[in-house]
Amino acid sequence: MENYYNKSFEEVRRLFGDVHLIFIDPVDKHRNVAAALRLENFNLFKVASKLFLRKPSKVFFYPPKPTPFKPKKLRKILVERQTDILFLKFACLERVPDILWGQMYKTQRVIQNFLEKSEFKVLRSKSWSDEKKFNVLVFELENKSLKNVKKHYGPPVASKEEEKFVSKYISNPKTVSGPYIENGRWVVLVKRKQTDAKALLKEKLKSSGRDIGVASRILKAIEKGFKILVNQEILDFYRKNPSFAVFLTEFLRGKPIWLEQSYSG
Repeated sequence: MENYYNKSFEEVRRLFGDVHLIFIDPVDKHRNVAAALRLENFNLFKVASKLFLRKPSKVFFYPPKPTPFKPKKLRKILVERQTDILFLKFACLERVPDILWGQMYKTQRVIQNFLEKSEFKVLRSKSWSDEKKFNVLVFELENKSLKNVKKHYGPPVASKEEEKFVSKYISNPKTVSGPYIENGRWVVLVKRKQTDAKALLKEKLKSSGRDIGVASRILKAIEKGFKILVNQEILDFYRKNPSFAVFLTEFLRGKPIWLEQSYSG
């Protein structure tokens, strides 16, 4: 950076924007090759650097290729895990890696936000692509099913919104119980519109994924067709795609090999 800019670090930051790392392109001083670096990966890099200085090892640079779980072992793990994993699978139409991954990460983020706003607890999410034929977005949920009834809190008693709330729910077919008063507030128990995460996401993507912010090029691919697989439904694709098998194995393990080796022994 010193060879390109005589400005202060603050000025360089303003030039390249609010990014996690600035790494000037050797042939283009106006390009930050690390502009797309995600905070998650930047933090992982910092941890790896610290551990490498503490205990140097080739594993940080040349980690052994993980051996994917056998399909039978994967089935057992998925059953014993007792979570629900949704796999959104669709064709890979975008072949430029920089564009593809930016679109994948954005779509992963907006779908996770959509599921969470719909009251599903997302434990983890991840993106995978072979950059040729297939893309897969993975969402691990605490549970893919919600109870049919939820508690909805209304305004305080004697507030100006009181009459509107009571009028709305007093004869509403979605009202299961109430309106009643609890700790000074109006409350009702109402039926949820959708209780299944797979059905909810499928419905949203079929109608208009644009509403929730799905990236434009991913949206085009999804419009041509997609599948949402849950848990063991992914086994057939897992068997046929070795690189995806490695990815899913690493996802389920949840920790890089260098981290495990740094804390063993």
